[in-house]
Amino acid sequence: MNFLKYIFIKIANLSKLFSRKGLNKFIKNEIFLLDNKNYKALTIGSGGDTEKFIKKNRNINLISIDINKNKKPDILMDVNELKFDENSFDLVFLFEVLEHLPNPQNAIDQIYKVLKPSGIIFLSTPFALEIHGAPNDFYRFSKHGILHLLSRFKNIQIKERNTYFESINVLLIRLIQSSYFSDRIIGLFFLFLSIIFLPITFIFNFLIRSKSLTTGYVCKANK
Repeated sequence: MNFLKYIFIKIANLSKLFSRKGLNKFIKNEIFLLDNKNYKALTIGSGGDTEKFIKKNRNINLISIDINKNKKPDILMDVNELKFDENSFDLVFLFEVLEHLPNPQNAIDQIYKVLKPSGIIFLSTPFALEIHGAPNDFYRFSKHGILHLLSRFKNIQIKERNTYFESINVLLIRLIQSSYFSDRIIGLFFLFLSIIFLPITFIFNFLIRSKSLTTGYVCKANK
């Protein structure tokens, strides 16, 4: 039984190829573009594949914070009360955290304070995605909501993580994350369908121009 559970988890992880497609591409591209300068960086929310990838860049001296000690952050700290000097960091990473914060505007203001002049914030947040991390899942942000939160920043760049059609597909695939066994089987079914019918996805991505639906957004902005 444990072996079957292990196999299921491994297969379920394939869903990230679809749900994190735009996010992973964004992170890799932006990290690649960083020059040979030594950056002092802060990541909010410790652990995960994203942090591991960032740490591979030797130009980035990364400090992680989290309120959950089980995630083994470098410093146990709340983003709403950043105990760093003003103008301390060149980069701040805020991936898949904003929706879990009761007061997201205060967190953004705290980040603005500790960033150096012309420092960069990189963030991602879901839009059309199921509730996760309950009960601490409070918000969903549109592109316009992100612009409002980042109103003190400049050079704001926001991109959709998935296309309209991909977003519908991802919602079905992510049933794999459900606590109900029948949901997980359905999610697994749509995962296999998505892999088999990838050419159909390419066609619909070409035909559907609307950007009013996406699983979430990635963003880059300067102080």
